[in-house]
Amino acid sequence: MRDRLIELMTDAPCGVLPPCFHDKEVDCSRRVCSKCNEQFADYLLANGVIVPPCKVGDTVYVAGKFTKQILSFKVSSISYSESDMWLICDNGAVVSVAEQIGKTVFLTREEAERALQEGKK
Repeated sequence: MRDRLIELMTDAPCGVLPPCFHDKEVDCSRRVCSKCNEQFADYLLANGVIVPPCKVGDTVYVAGKFTKQILSFKVSSISYSESDMWLICDNGAVVSVAEQIGKTVFLTREEAERALQEGKK
């Protein structure tokens, strides 16, 4: 979550985040220096900000343990509770971020392929 939050802040368009005051050499395309992004990300996470691992419209990949196939689905919505976050996919599947991301559901096809290869060992 922290890395995703830092990535979002680093890629934020000019004017979205306040300028970094201690680094005068930061240009408009990177208004906040990486040190400030890291500190700000830590502050936000410590104060309850929840960052989804992907966004609506992204594709997630399921590594089929028994079929040995990789299936892909579009994220149609994201739901939150006090204990977990769920990705609701276009096929009706509900993916628990805490329980399934990185284990059976992956954010890239390459990660899903690696999981299948490791499962063959």
